[in-house]
Amino acid sequence: MDWDEPISGSNQPMALGEVLDRLSLEELRSRIEALNNEISRVQAEIEKRQSHQAQVDQFFKN
Repeated sequence: MDWDEPISGSNQPMALGEVLDRLSLEELRSRIEALNNEISRVQAEIEKRQSHQAQVDQFFKN
């Protein structure tokens, strides 16, 4: 197996803590991109909830 060749059937969902030895370089790069996208999505949700909480706090403060 070459390091740049994806493993057949590797379109399965990723799991945190999974062994990475058998993944190709492209699969590792794709994994990083997917994880970065998920981090951005979670951060946006946190910001949304904090903004909402600040609005609620301000409403009940008055």
